Amino acid sequence: MMRDTLCDYGAATLEHLRGRGCKLTDADVIEINALASEVADKGRFTEKLSRGRPVHCGGAWLWPLTLQASDWFDNTGCFMSDGRAALGYAMSHGEDEALPTVSKREVKKWLRGLRCTMSQLVVAMHEIMEQDDSPDLTRPNDEKKTGGGMSAGRLSAVMVARCGGTPEQWERRVSVDYLRTILETLSEQAAAEGGSTMDSQTLKAEDALDACVCRIEGRGENG
Repeated sequence: MMRDTLCDYGAATLEHLRGRGCKLTDADVIEINALASEVADKGRFTEKLSRGRPVHCGGAWLWPLTLQASDWFDNTGCFMSDGRAALGYAMSHGEDEALPTVSKREVKKWLRGLRCTMSQLVVAMHEIMEQDDSPDLTRPNDEKKTGGGMSAGRLSAVMVARCGGTPEQWERRVSVDYLRTILETLSEQAAAEGGSTMDSQTLKAEDALDACVCRIEGRGENG
């Protein structure tokens, strides 16, 4: 199916090729986008359920941490003077595109606007953490932080390849706990069945995209 716009997975693939010094033709861009869209369209997940159960507190809705929110808290929020407020902010703004650039000033402004006490906010955050393996309400370096060794961008690319969807969906609209569950389930299914963690249609689409990328890389910079 032809696409009028460039999908996220296609854009990431094109960026990879340009980073390797490949000279891309208009036909290359069209083909990469079509194949990447096919990969992203394969496999589905229930988006509403994957976000987890929200908790209302002081005029704000808190949600289980998304991959983007976990990444921001891990690298920025947990080092702020009030890590609890930063965690609450991350739970409330996991879908926001601008979250990676949020500063301590914005977190304080959000906290002042809540119609609840800090104790009530902490209780609400614990309700969220009961659903998820979110970080504890501790100071930096006191306990282990969220996430493993894989960045949000890399993990979202893995999820697109295995389950379809887009990087934006996996980073900003899905809870971290749901991601863990999906990855563990796919791995266990693959171990039991001796097969791939991707469904056959997604695997075919991914193979077609990989073949196209290899062909373009094989042409070299001037190909």
